[in-house]
Amino acid sequence: MSEAKPGILSARSAASLEREPLVLTARAVAKSMHQGTHRASGTGGSTEFYDYKQYAEGDSVRHIDWKALGRSDRLYLRRYEQETRMTVGIALDTSASMRYAGEKSEHPSKLHRACEIAASLAYLACTQGDRVVLSTRGGAPGAPAAGWPAFALAIQTLRACLEDDGASRSDASFAGMIAKHPIECDVLALITDGIEDPTELARSMRSAAGTRGRDLVFIQLLTRDELDLPDAGLAHFRDPETGERTVTDTAQVAELYREKISAHIREIERAVRSVRGLYHLAVTGDEPIESVRAVVRRAAR
Repeated sequence: MSEAKPGILSARSAASLEREPLVLTARAVAKSMHQGTHRASGTGGSTEFYDYKQYAEGDSVRHIDWKALGRSDRLYLRRYEQETRMTVGIALDTSASMRYAGEKSEHPSKLHRACEIAASLAYLACTQGDRVVLSTRGGAPGAPAAGWPAFALAIQTLRACLEDDGASRSDASFAGMIAKHPIECDVLALITDGIEDPTELARSMRSAAGTRGRDLVFIQLLTRDELDLPDAGLAHFRDPETGERTVTDTAQVAELYREKISAHIREIERAVRSVRGLYHLAVTGDEPIESVRAVVRRAAR
C-alpha cells in the first residue's frame, strides 16, 4: 500500500484515472446536465454579496436585509458567495444483493450502476467547488474534501468496491451503516436496493435527516426482474446475503410477489417523504443521468 498522503496523486495515478470508465461516465453525465445547480465561486469571499433569498422559518436572522423589508414588506436574507458551497454526502450500499445484475444480465449489476451514479454526483460536486464525502458499507466516511483529489479518491473507493470479492464486507445492514456512520453534509444521497427491513431504514433516515438544513435523496436501485418477477417456471433462488436456497414455481407466486414488492417500495417511499426527502426509483436499465437529475433537483431547491 502506498504511503502517500491522502488526497495527493502522482502524475501516473492521475493519468490512469483519466481512462477510468467511472470517470468517463461521470463526465458524460455532467455534459448532459445543465451547467451548475447553484452559484459557488472559488475566489469569492464569505462577505461578497451576490443575491437575496426569501426568509423561511428556521433561517438565521443575522443576514436579514432590513432596507429590503422597508421596500417590499417582506423578509429577505442577503446571500454571499462562500455560503452557497455545499457538502454532498453519498452513502453507497455495497451489500451482496447489490451485486445482482438480473436474470439475463444484459445490464450492469446494481452495484456497478450505483457506482456510476455516485461517481457522477462526486464529479458534479467537485467541478462546482463543493465538498464531497463518500461512505460505503465497509467503514466510516472520510473527511469532506473538494477538487480533483477528492474526486479521484472517491473513484478509487468506488473501484475498490467493484473489485471487492465480499470477503471484507461488513455484516451491518445499510440502515445500520447510516446510523453508525452519520455523514455531516448539506445534501445526502442514499443509494441502495432497499432490500432490508423498511422500518429500520425509516428509523435511520429520520436520524440522518435530523441535522437542520440537510436535504435527503433516496435512490432505490432494482433490476427489472426484481420489480416484475418473470415467469421462469420452477426456479432456484439463493439469498445473496445468507446463502439460503429455495425452489419456487414462479407462475404460482408471481402475483403475490408483485404485491409484496410494490408494498415494500411504497413503505420506503412513505418513509422518505416523512422526512421531506426526495425518493427516486431506478432500474439498472436506466442511464445514470436520470438518478443524478433527482439529486440535482433536490440540491437546487
